[in-house]
Amino acid sequence: MKLDSVIDTCAEPIVVYDLEGRVTYLNPAFESLFGWQAEALLGKRIDFVPEDQVGVTRDTVSRVMAGETVSAFETRRYTREGKTVDVRVTAARLPGRGGEVEGMVVTLQDISELIRSRRAAQSADRAKSRFLSNISHEIRTPMNHVMGMIDLLNHSALSEEQQEYVGILQSSAEQLMTVVNDILDFSGMEAHTPVCHRTNFDLRALVDKIEQLMEPRARQKRIGFLLRVHQLVPSLVSGDPGYLRQVLTHLCSNAVKFTDRGEVRLLITLEKEEESRIWIRFEVRDTGAGIPEQELEKIFQSFTQVDDSTTRKYGGAGLGLAIVARLLDAMGSTIHVSSKPGKGSSFGFTLALGRQKERKGTAPIRSVSLKDKRILVADPHQTDLQVFKTLLGEWGCKVSSADSMASLFHTLDTSTWDLLLLDTEYGKKEGRLINRVRDLVNKYNIEIIILASVGKPGDVARLSEKGVRGYLSKPVRSRELYECIAAVLGEASRGNAGIITRHILEENRKQQVGILMVEPGRANRKMAMNTITKSGYRATACAGIREALGIYTSGGINLVILDFQDLAGHEAVTAIRAFERQNCVEPVPIIGLAARPERIKESSNELAKVLRKPFDPSLLLGAIEKCTWRNEQFLQSRIPGYAGGSTKTKQVFDAAAALERAMDDREFLEMLVNEFINMLPDKLDRIQAACRQGDGRALMQAVQSLKGASANMAAMEITAAVFALEEPAENLDFTDWDTRFKTLESACNRFVREIKHIQWGEI
Repeated sequence: MKLDSVIDTCAEPIVVYDLEGRVTYLNPAFESLFGWQAEALLGKRIDFVPEDQVGVTRDTVSRVMAGETVSAFETRRYTREGKTVDVRVTAARLPGRGGEVEGMVVTLQDISELIRSRRAAQSADRAKSRFLSNISHEIRTPMNHVMGMIDLLNHSALSEEQQEYVGILQSSAEQLMTVVNDILDFSGMEAHTPVCHRTNFDLRALVDKIEQLMEPRARQKRIGFLLRVHQLVPSLVSGDPGYLRQVLTHLCSNAVKFTDRGEVRLLITLEKEEESRIWIRFEVRDTGAGIPEQELEKIFQSFTQVDDSTTRKYGGAGLGLAIVARLLDAMGSTIHVSSKPGKGSSFGFTLALGRQKERKGTAPIRSVSLKDKRILVADPHQTDLQVFKTLLGEWGCKVSSADSMASLFHTLDTSTWDLLLLDTEYGKKEGRLINRVRDLVNKYNIEIIILASVGKPGDVARLSEKGVRGYLSKPVRSRELYECIAAVLGEASRGNAGIITRHILEENRKQQVGILMVEPGRANRKMAMNTITKSGYRATACAGIREALGIYTSGGINLVILDFQDLAGHEAVTAIRAFERQNCVEPVPIIGLAARPERIKESSNELAKVLRKPFDPSLLLGAIEKCTWRNEQFLQSRIPGYAGGSTKTKQVFDAAAALERAMDDREFLEMLVNEFINMLPDKLDRIQAACRQGDGRALMQAVQSLKGASANMAAMEITAAVFALEEPAENLDFTDWDTRFKTLESACNRFVREIKHIQWGEI
């Protein structure tokens, strides 16, 4: 028959089985590949399935006999000589003349060469990933050292010319670190598929950090950078903040890099919401060079840019968008791009995030002074070790380190330590210490902060379960290190668990801002409070001036939002400022709300900002941010422990800062300082009496009063000492108040002695 001739001449091996699995036909191509002659196999079973393929083969036969046609099934078979052949199988049922099933037809395509080529390609990819990972790691480690030394130099006494040199050095180092991190991230994704890890975070705090990073770059290129978060977008969400920050940073960096005129915008809006989930749209728009339509798919390929001239002009490794695509895929989203050459581009994606449960009454993280804290450092990198020891020494810590695992455990056995700073690579040759952190926590009752030279997704969750209390990836900034240590020790003293990360520290600055909303109208008050609390702030609302003063004078308020209705607003401002002058408290920022702002000129010089009613929620949130957690001077003077991040030793009196606050009026400053000294005995008496009586409320009021006054006078040592007394007030734990009080008293005495030797005309 002609059909038999077609099958006999087919280049692919074909075999036909009956219902019992016996061979009824095989073609010459089968004989050629596997070595059996037809006469030897007809009516018999073929025993050529490797043992490890029996199960999957049996399942495939069952599917075929159930009516399914199987194609592209890759497996292995033995030849008559016992050699292994890689084959791609296609199989289907064989119908008889009456429509009944008579057996099964199987085609086996030899793909041995394809499999060898595939394995070689995979091996090459793995080798490439290992090489990229190793070389990136080898570059990143010394770069961490460079960044650490630059950080120390930035806080040293440098001339203006030297500061310029260090600034250039830092900028170049950060650019190099960006490229190295991209290569490291990409090589990690090549080896392991990214996995999304969900945690609670503050969305507005996250994107604000990106804005702070991008604004200077945009300003340097003389273009604008605009961040807009719609007021309906909630701040407190859950998702993977690390991946989201990485995606937005890459997109914004690209937009700034490729835009020479105009502006870059990061727009965040709410698409839809459910009870537990919200869908948020992120879009980065620029007015840059744009991308031709035929090149749009190409830009998401690794190590690729639109053309070679782009690489020469703008630099970069061509990995940013490839990383973005993979991270968004891990988070369940897809990047969309539209662009026109010469008119700019738009990159956008929609992300499903969880909605955090309401956190009423959640206290912000509290820090402690680092003075006299005993800290042990375990870091195999001598340069990093020197940086950390220098910083900790300047902060008044008692520091020690060990050059081997044996000496480290000897140190732990013979002394008591408050905290261990542990690099993930410490003890690499002896069996990494990172694998024994649970034992360290249990045996030595010690707090541990992990310093990760190369972090991995999921590190924070895994280490938190082992009892680790802090996690920072290198390079570590001096202020971040200070804040993390102070927060870990502070939370430990309160008995709080949970791990402190760089992201949590950023959020905490915002959450420590206490807002008082004074608005007589119930509807307006409710709308304003909804806007403020939805954005992640702690806020208290009231309707009248008397109630507002009671709340403000009890402490914990960092910003007042005040409605001006008739004369009530002016009276409230007058009363607040009178209390501050009487108690030497630094003036709190006040935002005024008025239907006709021109009518409140009487108090306008006392206000940080005036907004017209009905207010625009985005303008109100912007004013709050600029007055509080985005204002460096505010943070240093109002937020506990924030100023401690400086690498400079605590000054008894920062005359330059005090003179600046006194508007460069030396006589006025001298008068203020003398008034401060005259009221010190009374302030100390009130604190001492409250401690002796165990009166937490009275102590908090006295401490808040002295802390604000000392910060206003730039009496840095007093500010740090008085902060240490907030803990017994808050926790009603007065066991060692006398030691803390003596530290405060000594700081006050040193301040008085230093003031006596000041030549005011020479400041």
